[in-house]
Amino acid sequence: MGRFLKKLEDEDSKYYKLVFRTKKGIETAQKVGKTYNKFAQWLALPVVPDLFLGK
Repeated sequence: MGRFLKKLEDEDSKYYKLVFRTKKGIETAQKVGKTYNKFAQWLALPVVPDLFLGK
């Protein structure tokens, strides 16, 4: 477990890069979802639940 955690902290490791990119991807998807919701209410489209949009 200790080796795994060290790899997560090492910015050159594959694990760190995977977690970092996944986090950035989720943040981007949440921004898109929030913007979509602004238009969806006016176009009678289903909205993305707040649970998936983060803070």
